[in-house]
Amino acid sequence: MGISRYLQSTRNLVGSALGLVALGLHALAVAGRYWPLVVAGSYLAGVLATPPDRRVALAPEPAEELRTSLARLAATVEEHEQRLPLSALEHFRRTVALLDALLGTPVDLAANPENWFTAHTVIQVDLPLAVGGYLNQPRWHAALPGVRPGEMTLIDELEAVASKVEGVADSVYQESMRRATEGP
Repeated sequence: MGISRYLQSTRNLVGSALGLVALGLHALAVAGRYWPLVVAGSYLAGVLATPPDRRVALAPEPAEELRTSLARLAATVEEHEQRLPLSALEHFRRTVALLDALLGTPVDLAANPENWFTAHTVIQVDLPLAVGGYLNQPRWHAALPGVRPGEMTLIDELEAVASKVEGVADSVYQESMRRATEGP
């Protein structure tokens, strides 16, 4: 594994190219009788002058951890369901069911990093902020003149989140259908 990775590295490719140039100089009789040293030196110069490959491995949070976070959030919402508007609960439950189904196929979800990022952001940021913001809103806030009711804001936020998740689900479905039609 290590040797094949090095053979494909930028350092090796640049060094090999310079070594081939030096070999071409030998063929043109420019390098003289020290051509093996010129070829080796050119290779080493290419290897040493080229920066190493930078491979950043972004390990997405495992699907089980996201499922646990989603289940914890759903349990919190169920504890406070009497304080939430009925239509907001419906949006929340539909979104959670769709996310749970997506997390059931982590390979399909992770095939597109943007889909994985969106699912992660919805579970870790968007849903907790929307529900937590509504539940932590002071009761007197709704009585202020000119203030939009918190229920409307919560429903709008949950609709926006549901729209994002539906877009991810469509993308995952289309990608899995494309792979199924292409075959192995």
